[in-house]
Amino acid sequence: MEKCLETNIVCSNSNKQCKNCKLDECKNTFKMIDRLENKEYDFKIEKIKAQLPKMCKDCSLLQILNLDKQLVYCPYRLKERCLLKENETEKKEKETL
Repeated sequence: MEKCLETNIVCSNSNKQCKNCKLDECKNTFKMIDRLENKEYDFKIEKIKAQLPKMCKDCSLLQILNLDKQLVYCPYRLKERCLLKENETEKKEKETL
């Protein structure tokens, strides 16, 4: 028998686990937990993005290796420089000359 996380009551609905329970208390508790986890995840992502250089903030090539340790990997990032963005800016500068 599984107990509800919030009220510590065993579900009266055939002793089902909380996620399958039809009690509103159980559903609301899990929805609240999911929302908190999503907010925490979003906060950690924003914290990582705030530390990145401007040219890397919206890059689709970044891969987050470890969210808690704030480890990020990009194959084109070398010593805090982006090789792709530098090439793009150099081409634009040559075109304007």
